[in-house]
Amino acid sequence: MYVNLQLIGRLTKTPSFRYTNSGTEVCNFTVAADAGYKSNKKTQYIDCVAWQGAAKYIAKYIHKGYLVFVEGEMTVKTNKTKNGVYKNPELTVRKFKPLSDPDATKRDYKPKVNDIDEKESDNTEVKEETEFDDNIDVDDLDTPF
Repeated sequence: MYVNLQLIGRLTKTPSFRYTNSGTEVCNFTVAADAGYKSNKKTQYIDCVAWQGAAKYIAKYIHKGYLVFVEGEMTVKTNKTKNGVYKNPELTVRKFKPLSDPDATKRDYKPKVNDIDEKESDNTEVKEETEFDDNIDVDDLDTPF
């Protein structure tokens, strides 16, 4: 069964970024989303995990307080403790979109860029740029129009 969840909320802290043992990028963060109105307002905290390119982007450019749109698959992780069974919902990010930076209204605003530890690539081969022949005669081309 696939449970798709969409939410808009704010990050509760700066995302944590790491590499798995196989070298895949992973980023964990928590989104606080409000439901209800005034006295009936309740805040839900959803743990999220992003992989590969999305993980690098989120870790580098998104920080605490950002308003974000997140969509993905909801799973529930079960942990057994002395006190019983603890269920923790987690959202695996499929779509992500930053909506606003909380500091963007300040006068001397400069976006924050978080430092992430870039893993060195195993492929050290440098490919040369392809040179293009700019001397193409248009009449020689077989164009349909």
